[in-house]
Amino acid sequence: MKILQIMYYYLLGQIRDKQSMAMTVLMPIGMILLLGTALGGGFETPEIRTIKTAFINNDEGEISKHFERFLENDEIREILCVTHVETFEEGKSLIEKRSVRAIIYINEEYSKRMLRGEEANINLLFIQGSRLAQPVVTNIVGAFNNEANRINALAMLGI
Repeated sequence: MKILQIMYYYLLGQIRDKQSMAMTVLMPIGMILLLGTALGGGFETPEIRTIKTAFINNDEGEISKHFERFLENDEIREILCVTHVETFEEGKSLIEKRSVRAIIYINEEYSKRMLRGEEANINLLFIQGSRLAQPVVTNIVGAFNNEANRINALAMLGI
């Protein structure tokens, strides 16, 4: 019984002390508002816009045609805005004008080298200071290359 009386009078004293009550309630609310406004922009993800890319295909082989169809995929078109260009110099001038952020270039021997099992590269050129375009375009091209290598290896094994 004495414990209940002690608790009652202690709580009554705490409630009557307006200054400590205000600090106990208002201090956390004030800190939440202060930190929320100070750190609010730090946790938002920026909206990813499409990356303008020039594409040059000098190869007439089947694999490069598959890559063209791959770039026309709806999911890829949400990320990359691909402009077909005839020559490398034309693509380079677009980069210099800052019309595009990257160039994807396939040389004449790409499909032949891929089918022979040799190293076949899709060349990439990026605008300087392009922090977002470089990893995105590299990963998209790398995804296609990995899939093409897998299919080529299965075909060589006869599966």
